[in-house]
Amino acid sequence: MRRAASKLYSGEALMNFALRSLSSRSSTVAELKKKLEARAEDPAEIPGILARLEESRLLNDERFAESYAQGRRDLRLFGPQRVRRELAQRQIPKAVAEASLTEAYGAVDEVALALAHLERKIRVPDPAAHFKDPKNLQSAFRKLVYAGFSPGAASKALKKFSANAAELEDFDPTIDDDA
Repeated sequence: MRRAASKLYSGEALMNFALRSLSSRSSTVAELKKKLEARAEDPAEIPGILARLEESRLLNDERFAESYAQGRRDLRLFGPQRVRRELAQRQIPKAVAEASLTEAYGAVDEVALALAHLERKIRVPDPAAHFKDPKNLQSAFRKLVYAGFSPGAASKALKKFSANAAELEDFDPTIDDDA
């Protein structure tokens, strides 16, 4: 089935579209610009609309990055590297992303956060028995690294459950052992 063409806007209608978009979901400047480019009759109007939204403090990459980093830390229990990758995908400037990560993760114990992430994601009755199998231990290590934790913090978190976790410090999480 063919999708209907998107309606194009100009002037105040384009501004109203931007406001509706921001009211439903917070966006970065780059994300909103991309949405507006798809809907604008005249692309020359877009910089003016973005400037008006920034002046009225409805569009702010710094505030977005801080909120995003804190939410990923507190609600999803992600590590700083994962949040850094996601902010880069959302086209947040690197300096802004680093400042928000420093604020969000500055006083956080990465090992404790990795432990909390691990306990939430790996639901087994006896973790010590589960992690005796090297494949399970390596899988958990890869999952922690993918979730944004440094390899050192991931192995320290896994040491709580397995004495074999010390071997993981030399393990490369990018290599698939099953191949």
